[in-house]
Amino acid sequence: MMLIIHAGMHKTGSSSIQQTLHRWDGTGADYLPWCFSNHSGLFFLMFQDAPEDGGGFKLAGMRPEEAKRLADEWGGKMSEVLEKRAADKVTHPAIFSAEVISSASEAVVQRLADYMRKYEPDIRVVAYVRPPVSFMISAFQQRMKTGHVHNFERLWIWPNYRDRFETLDRVFGRTNVTLKLFKREHLKDGDVVLDFAQEIGVDLRPSDVVRTNESMSLEAAALLDTFGRYAEPFVTGDRLSEQRRTRFFDRLMQIGSRRFVLDETVTDPILAANRADLDWMEDRLGMPVLDATPQSDFKIASEADLLAVALEALPELQKAIADTLASQPTHRHVAASVSLLSEAMRLTEAKKAPTLLDK
Repeated sequence: MMLIIHAGMHKTGSSSIQQTLHRWDGTGADYLPWCFSNHSGLFFLMFQDAPEDGGGFKLAGMRPEEAKRLADEWGGKMSEVLEKRAADKVTHPAIFSAEVISSASEAVVQRLADYMRKYEPDIRVVAYVRPPVSFMISAFQQRMKTGHVHNFERLWIWPNYRDRFETLDRVFGRTNVTLKLFKREHLKDGDVVLDFAQEIGVDLRPSDVVRTNESMSLEAAALLDTFGRYAEPFVTGDRLSEQRRTRFFDRLMQIGSRRFVLDETVTDPILAANRADLDWMEDRLGMPVLDATPQSDFKIASEADLLAVALEALPELQKAIADTLASQPTHRHVAASVSLLSEAMRLTEAKKAPTLLDK
């Protein structure tokens, strides 16, 4: 028997791995039960500090009693599967996949290890290592999606390799932790899902892979950043507001075609400040990790750059949402959202853009 813990890291195709295995028919592997494809929520509920107080879901507004009920219900289901595997002497692996494991504290990871070892003493950890420049570009976009507004003067989007992976080495033993470079030429057929399947001995066909694309265009990123800086924020805290926000952002993600790339003037100082951490990662992996900045005809170096792109892209966004409204007139919340954005753009153009863009 063996338990495979897929520990991310973030921005390495984890969603595709999780969704593929969550839908897998179970032949050759048992994907442990949870109501979502990503086990991160279950990981927080069961192993985070003070789980009786809601653990990692406390900040999301989940009531402690609801969090405890979920932890008991799904933790019980997972225990049943693991107990049955042990009784039946199953030889194919069980899989627990949560990218947050690679950024959790050592105490929390230790709780996970102690729990799993009660059922499956043979534990192997697999994680993918994203090169720093592409990670920073992807992390910059991800934080935009969650409503974070970047301060270019104090930008912190470094992957913190040693903090992520040395914990796994200590808790599970270095010989049980497999780290792989997340670059196309190092993956089976250039695909992280097929590569992970090969690592754990699952016969997965390309047609079985569920593809998820989390990247956004330059135009979408610029619009999202400007909306976050200058428009009236969405009211949050209820399901309808969250649905409105999600639908608006989904429409935003369909805008534009240019690639989002951070300029070297942004990434180089961060690389220089974290050279020791990168050296540690390259020594641990046994190969170079540093990547080059992607080629692009326009690279983002400042808030002014994002604002300039957003102003150019605004008509495209307005047209896209108008087309949506023409076919689905009940989506009035989308119209209201773009109205807010339009007003913000006009205000920005009149009062802020000249100062920013003339720098």
